[in-house]
Amino acid sequence: MKTVWVGCDNGVTGSIAFIIEDKETGYYNTEFMLTPVFSELSYQKTKVKHMTRVDFKALYEIMRSHKEDSERFVVAIERPMINSTRFDASLSARASLEAMLIMFNLLDISYVYIDSKAWQKQLLPANLKGSPEQKRASRDVGCRLFPEHKELIMKHKDADGLLIALYAKKNL
Repeated sequence: MKTVWVGCDNGVTGSIAFIIEDKETGYYNTEFMLTPVFSELSYQKTKVKHMTRVDFKALYEIMRSHKEDSERFVVAIERPMINSTRFDASLSARASLEAMLIMFNLLDISYVYIDSKAWQKQLLPANLKGSPEQKRASRDVGCRLFPEHKELIMKHKDADGLLIALYAKKNL
């Protein structure tokens, strides 16, 4: 049976990756995707505003299909960014996390939180300064380690989900 390591870069602009391995058959595969989302009119009455939400049904089906034929299913989710100076982004990150937690609960999936600094320290070069350098390094390392996903990595501008899954495979 297969072991599946899942890396979740939390948030509506995040990504999800699967590293799938079956040591008995030698099967090995990776999958990388943007977190499925949709946009809808917000609840605000004062002005027209849209909000982006996790597409729960799509994400549920993706996770269910991977979990059902695996013997071991390991999920690592990056701890969400919660920062009072970025209130709207923090609300979105928390809502996205809640959708994932509900899905994990319904599918009886255990998970661990990963701090970004932990996987970045292990997989990215040292002494990166600021988010733009970290994103660039994530993109470059992801393209080097997972060339089959280069097109999406370049479009998305980072490989965080893949690198989180790789961190989980190496450490969990």
